[in-house]
Amino acid sequence: MRARSRRATATALLAALAALVPAGAASAATTPPPSSSASASPSVTAPAAPSATATAGTGVGGARPSSVLYVVLPHPDDEFEVWSQVQDTPDVYKVFVLLTHGEESANCLPHLPGYDPAVEPGPSPLPLGPWTTTCEEARLNSWRDFLSDMSDTDPSVPGTFRDRGRVDGLASRSAPACRRDADTSTCARRDRGARLWTDTGGHGSLVVFDLGDRDLTSQEVVWAMRTVRDNPTELGIDPSLPSRGVVGSYANTDHAGGFSYGHPDHLAVSDALVTTDLGLGPQLAATAHDDPRATVTGVVATTPLVAAFGWDGSTGAHARRYGWLWREDADAVTSGRVDAYQVDREGQRRLFHVRQHFRVSFGPPPPTAV
Repeated sequence: MRARSRRATATALLAALAALVPAGAASAATTPPPSSSASASPSVTAPAAPSATATAGTGVGGARPSSVLYVVLPHPDDEFEVWSQVQDTPDVYKVFVLLTHGEESANCLPHLPGYDPAVEPGPSPLPLGPWTTTCEEARLNSWRDFLSDMSDTDPSVPGTFRDRGRVDGLASRSAPACRRDADTSTCARRDRGARLWTDTGGHGSLVVFDLGDRDLTSQEVVWAMRTVRDNPTELGIDPSLPSRGVVGSYANTDHAGGFSYGHPDHLAVSDALVTTDLGLGPQLAATAHDDPRATVTGVVATTPLVAAFGWDGSTGAHARRYGWLWREDADAVTSGRVDAYQVDREGQRRLFHVRQHFRVSFGPPPPTAV
């Protein structure tokens, strides 16, 4: 069932639950209309924030970043899949390019099927259903909070954010993205803008597009990355810094040795990185360890591993910020009861794993690759 029919189902469900929604909260459950901006020059809408033209400042210990690494993610909880390339890089300005808001998650249903108040904090705001602004904001807040938590033990990670608002009218040498939902032959809407947060310590930027959860295409991925490439100053990136490369989230449908994960949005990111030269240097797509095209292996260090998952998998920033998105009772590997996503510390039996493998296209691996 594709997005438009799912959206209709969700709308009907939300109507049935309307009596449960507190008075005055109904407006929060309505997805805002898409921007119709077609301005040739970028404009910024920010809540009491300065211009979005601030660029990379000083990094850890006052050192200025010497290059930029682009981290492209389909959803606001995919970053640990590539953490081996993000960790402990004080000389690298990290640009996290988020392609969707994760707004289709069933965990955003009003009864919060993944939330266990006895073991984890709840989302904020409380989601009123999939495809609602409350779901989008809860997902994005959890994402920023995870990065902030990880920056406590790794100050090279962007973690103290200034909301720069929405940057509209971004120019690109490619055509504006056509967001495609249920009917892939029809343009649901065109969107030339992104939300922007910049790290106040000069460690990176968060560039957030809204290209449709579970409806992402490789063409949309290419458009988004080229748009970021072509508008560095508007998106908080020092245009004088060279690009170190691009690293993208995990996908695998062909290799038995790795966790099987064929989410369409992840496949779109992988396909874009493997088939299209974005002009940003080497492109690393996370894959299975037995993928014969995997030539780079990175290992998440002990400090960020413990910061994210604790010693037993039930504590740490990942459980704290994303525990409400886990709604399974049993771990797929041990069959034991768990309350949050687990990490595989030895192989690739889970989506999140310590030893991370990458297929490299369009250049040699960047210096951050192990």
